[in-house]
Amino acid sequence: RNLGSLPVIAPGQVLAATLRQLQQLLNGAASNCHDDVKAQHAMRSVEVELFSRAVLGIRGQQQYASLTDSVIDQLWQIVDAYRECLAKFRSSAAGLAPFSVDLRSREILVVWVAYCITFETNRQHYVVANYGVALQHEDLKHLSLSDRAAVDAALAVGSYIMQCTVPNKPLFSLRDAGAATFAMAEQYASSDEKLLSIWKDEQAAASERVSRHWQQVQKQQEEARRLTARLRQLESDRSRYQSLLASSRYNGGQHHYTMLKLSAVSAEISSTQSALTAAERPP
Repeated sequence: RNLGSLPVIAPGQVLAATLRQLQQLLNGAASNCHDDVKAQHAMRSVEVELFSRAVLGIRGQQQYASLTDSVIDQLWQIVDAYRECLAKFRSSAAGLAPFSVDLRSREILVVWVAYCITFETNRQHYVVANYGVALQHEDLKHLSLSDRAAVDAALAVGSYIMQCTVPNKPLFSLRDAGAATFAMAEQYASSDEKLLSIWKDEQAAASERVSRHWQQVQKQQEEARRLTARLRQLESDRSRYQSLLASSRYNGGQHHYTMLKLSAVSAEISSTQSALTAAERPP
């Protein structure tokens, strides 16, 4: 069939401009990833661009040292879109063996190149500069690549990883149970003015919460002491009224009055006990 013209990514552009063009290619191929030449063209364009950048070199390149967070985010959006499109393509007849191993290897290499670019950007921070990559160059030997450009890119990535490996300090790796990552985080947090300011604000807020809590505790303790004293007085009054009722010296009118007082005292004892229980409950 006539495919018409397919856009070609111009070489030598800054990464941000290239990523915008790649995003357009992937968006156009998103709905036709199954055995579609446009999809293959979009995926191959991503590979060609990232592989060529790896071969030209990543370490020490100023264009990667100064990438903004938005460009890094866009880079990984491209990688995610590429992988999604590739996953759909691999499920089609065109993506089945004998090409599946090669496609999978190219996918891994794309992710690793993006990782190296990201690490190079973050490596410019003086704290991160003391730590190494999480990847191991030996793992590249498992890739099965079918063309020279991909092999050269793999060799370049392996070289970059070897240069950026710091013994016993793999950043964001579980090989050391995260020890290097936590050490880096602690070092970064202790030297970052913004984080230190947040920490101080949180400490002040925590102290204020403790102070308010203790004030409430003291208030309830004082209330509990008052209610306890009042409860003892009420119980004494109840005992006195009960004794008066048991006495035969009082006439009917006095007996009725005493019954009313006893009923009122008993009701107040009940409400005081409830209030005391509430006052003794932790705030």
